[in-house]
Amino acid sequence: MKRFLSSLNIVNFRGFKDFSCDSFRPITIIGGKNNSGKSTLLEAICFLSNRANGAIPGKLVWNRGERMKTRSLATLFYGAGDEGEITMHGIFSDKTTRGVSFECTHRSAIEFKLEDSPKDNINERQPFTYVQQFYTNRGENAVSCGAMMIAFIKDEYRCYPFDPQKTGSEYGKIDGRTTDDDWECVFYQSQRRNNISPVYSRLFKSGDEKKVLPYLQFVDSRILDIAYDGDMLLVGVGDGKMRLPINVMGDGVVKAAEILSILALCPGGGILCVDEIENGLHYSAMKELWKSIVCLARDRNIQLIVTTHNIEMLKAIGEETDCVDDGEFVYLNMVRRCGDKVVAFPYNHQELTHSLSMNLEVR
Repeated sequence: MKRFLSSLNIVNFRGFKDFSCDSFRPITIIGGKNNSGKSTLLEAICFLSNRANGAIPGKLVWNRGERMKTRSLATLFYGAGDEGEITMHGIFSDKTTRGVSFECTHRSAIEFKLEDSPKDNINERQPFTYVQQFYTNRGENAVSCGAMMIAFIKDEYRCYPFDPQKTGSEYGKIDGRTTDDDWECVFYQSQRRNNISPVYSRLFKSGDEKKVLPYLQFVDSRILDIAYDGDMLLVGVGDGKMRLPINVMGDGVVKAAEILSILALCPGGGILCVDEIENGLHYSAMKELWKSIVCLARDRNIQLIVTTHNIEMLKAIGEETDCVDDGEFVYLNMVRRCGDKVVAFPYNHQELTHSLSMNLEVR
């Protein structure tokens, strides 16, 4: 893979007071006990990737089913108190860097000299107002940065870009591209059975279903073709004349179709985060699912970062030696120590396989 996230530092975000890891690889599996920060790590990567998008903080809150009754994003901060500053800094394999910071402020909107100033309560102090700043450094002094204010005005969640004042500072576009066009993140929460039909619709409209079929056949060789009827995905089986709704094929095929379709639509060179990849799967389907996803991710030059706490899934990954090697794979075991410090212990593929064969605890 030409470029992938290799190192990440997180401060003051959700359950992370201060977390650092420099062991990310093109294929990264994250494990650990409950409340060790697995899902939070994926959220942080999503936040960092979409750092120029003011809607992301709210989406991270809503995706967990949290309701902003106080009209604040306090739950994003360590200790859930709107205190301090959330910072994230990522280093990539090509030595480029990206960062984002997020803090609560009590200053009024007018103090920020906004391009598009809010018309409501502009001169009043906003107790639930946040500032989000971001930067990208591509080397050779090619640094770009921007900032925005996020406010709750009349119970609405609004985002206002700063009017750039500094030389070299700009918001939204760099050479005609958005600041995140070169590194996009798709965050798929497999524990939530959301409506996947729009994904299939995009897949067939773009003609990318051909990218999915060969890898879906890894999971079930009976599948001859796939189709979309405007509502659900259909699979051709037997002599090809019979098309069945994919839901009747079992959870392994359904999960594979969902993740493979998202992978096929994910921009090349980007990243796919999958939370709880094993959810709803029988162990017998895990090995084929893993092989199909890894092969398509590699072919499309997409970094894959997934979480799991299922020992059967780890064994399936450990047994699949043909599609991964130690240079592109890492398993990160997240451990929360005394004092609330989270540490990620890396295992390459050989170390993971050996530990599992010796029945050593690695999760």
